[in-house]
Amino acid sequence: MKSQTYPNSRNGLDVRTALVFLVITILALSAAVYAGPHGAKVVRGKVQFTQQGDTLVIKASNNSIINFRSFNIPAGETVRFVLPSSSSRVLSRVTGGAASQIDGMLVCNGRLYLTNYAGVNFGSTAVVNAAALYAVAGNISDRDFLRKADRFSGIAGAVTNDGMLQAQAVHLVGTQVANSGSIIVPAGVVTMTAASGEVYLVERDGHFLVKVAGASASPAPAAAAAAPLPEANPTNPLAVGDMYSLAVQNTGTVKAGRVAVGGEGAKVDVSGTIDAANPTGRGGDVRITGQQISVAAAAIDASGATGGGEIVILASNTDKSRFAKSSVFVSSDSIISASAGVSGNGGRITVKADDLAMV
Repeated sequence: MKSQTYPNSRNGLDVRTALVFLVITILALSAAVYAGPHGAKVVRGKVQFTQQGDTLVIKASNNSIINFRSFNIPAGETVRFVLPSSSSRVLSRVTGGAASQIDGMLVCNGRLYLTNYAGVNFGSTAVVNAAALYAVAGNISDRDFLRKADRFSGIAGAVTNDGMLQAQAVHLVGTQVANSGSIIVPAGVVTMTAASGEVYLVERDGHFLVKVAGASASPAPAAAAAAPLPEANPTNPLAVGDMYSLAVQNTGTVKAGRVAVGGEGAKVDVSGTIDAANPTGRGGDVRITGQQISVAAAAIDASGATGGGEIVILASNTDKSRFAKSSVFVSSDSIISASAGVSGNGGRITVKADDLAMV
């Protein structure tokens, strides 16, 4: 009779334990490979999530609303929103209390709203392609979103861009907004708005209006306090809590048909390029507003082949105390132009302050 040896229970347990450990390890490694958006909850609409290699595809119906616990895109990864058309809209609201860090690629064939009380940061390797991008360190209610009222409240964090943003419209809203990368919106509109209350973005009769209201009725959670932006220069830091905690900083490149930079009571530093020139038609429009405005080593161009556009640099004293004067400073090495090229008249350039203007 042949004898057969069976493994004892102890050895069998070791094998099963090893197999379970191997499966858990594989699952853990798989989860760690893709570190994009997490904790999605569909509030409204029909939404489908599909992971295709290093790309997360989010197919959503028009006016879909998705709450995320976190929304980050590491370098080398892609999040692609697929909407029915370029006019379709999707709201991605981040509720976890940590700022969103975008270092990879974010693509949307429609209008993407990314809101996060804690802030939104586009890193140097970030690339965004969308029909329209709204990156807001605050919130928009479901009701306002569904009725297409771009009213943002509870502005609490910073929005920064060191990467490449490309769209037909780009709107950045936060207590502090900084661009040291590139924002390319040919013939479209770019707004960079600093506010701590409510912000209304309204397009009317071909003009884009930015309205800033008072303190929000629904403040952001304490965990979503704004992070300070990089310093404009070593002797003049922009920090939360000081007189000019509302701040806009452009050291990069903005190219668009219409550009609005600033905010009521904000400190605004422009030392990069704002290009609203039009090689075939009338030049575009550039409006820079705030309480203290510095234009240093900057290039601002609203020239056009058939006529110059309009450039307005306006400092208003919203705080009437003697400690907060409005001022505009334009350095001698800055170039501001609204000239006509082939035909038409030159445009208009206005530099004005309630208290002090140095040009």
